Amino acid sequence: MNIENSNQVFFKEIQTVKSLWLWGLILIPIVVILYGMVQQLIFKKPWGNNPLSDTGLLIVGLIVVIGLPLFVFLNRLEIQVDKYGVYYRYRPFHFRYQRIPKENLLSYQIVHYQPLRDYGGWGIRYGKYGKAYTLSGDIGVQLVTIDQKKVLLGTYKPEDMKKALDSIQEKH
Repeated sequence: MNIENSNQVFFKEIQTVKSLWLWGLILIPIVVILYGMVQQLIFKKPWGNNPLSDTGLLIVGLIVVIGLPLFVFLNRLEIQVDKYGVYYRYRPFHFRYQRIPKENLLSYQIVHYQPLRDYGGWGIRYGKYGKAYTLSGDIGVQLVTIDQKKVLLGTYKPEDMKKALDSIQEKH
């Protein structure tokens, strides 16, 4: 089923990386590599104790300078609740939506969590409370399936997501 064409969407959220501290952190390796590239490729001073060839440095430089920001820019968590259930995907890792049919949803609740302590950080993580899909923040909706699997979906709109889940559970 193509969820984009579903006509009864009760909740939809698309999260992207907006954290300035993360973008600042990404700048560090970019600046270091650019410095090395200028030293070796322009000033002809080998960079480092065991320098790469000019071609090798150019390849690594392009990967870091273009690839790293592009990878972070493409990261997004998409969540949708429609009359059939909950759909989520964490791009670029999921090409298709993961689905929890409403019939398989045992319970759900809004939770405050500590990303580092409970899951070891943000992203697609496994922790003591099950699997988590988070991009930032410390609030999510914990879903429990009938086979006792726990999935935490980080969200900026926990109340809206809970209302959507309430509405699909009422239509059993």
